[in-house]
Amino acid sequence: MNNKLVPEIIDEIDGFIVFNKPAGLLTHPTSNRSKETSLLDSLIERYPAVLEWGEELRQGIIHRLDKVTSGLLVCAYEEETYLAIKKEFAARTVKKNYYAFVENIVTTEKGKISAPIGTDPRNKTKQKVIRNGRESVTEYEVIKRMGAITLLNVRLITGRKHQIRTHLSYIGNPILNDKLYGGKEFNNFPINSIALHSHNLQFLCNKKNYDYECRLPKHLKKLNN
Repeated sequence: MNNKLVPEIIDEIDGFIVFNKPAGLLTHPTSNRSKETSLLDSLIERYPAVLEWGEELRQGIIHRLDKVTSGLLVCAYEEETYLAIKKEFAARTVKKNYYAFVENIVTTEKGKISAPIGTDPRNKTKQKVIRNGRESVTEYEVIKRMGAITLLNVRLITGRKHQIRTHLSYIGNPILNDKLYGGKEFNNFPINSIALHSHNLQFLCNKKNYDYECRLPKHLKKLNN
């Protein structure tokens, strides 16, 4: 396993484990034929019992982060806990906050993007705001303005594929280095990474509240200096 792409363990308690996933690492394999290392490999290595009850290719994986996104991700190593936290995600009670460094001037200090998302008919690897897409809601707030770059705190209300990337590009503020969604390339970024980081995750499990924070990776911390 590539040491540079091994997820850091933030916590391991009450049937779940919280990882800090590095950018460039898949959350789980994309197919049975995939040989690319994923965060799932780390989970199975630590808790092989998830193979006995978990969903194929996603054993113990409750939610996912894009390969190019870093930060907090919770997995379960006990089935009862898996079902309990998955239920909270489905009910939209989980709070997911991201830092996003975006291009161009963000015209308001805070905002809410409510625009349906579906697969881009011209490019199946992308998502797009389309009339018959699925309901998608994203909230954001300006944390810091740095000339042509703005640091946002972004909160996901729904959890669609590429939602933050799609919505921010839609309002004219693509994420740095997110070339798929119109962002400019940053040569000093690690391969397969964009300026999007899941920094806070709050959820309820078995009547207990959990709240996790995660520091920015080095290449994004430099942008914030």
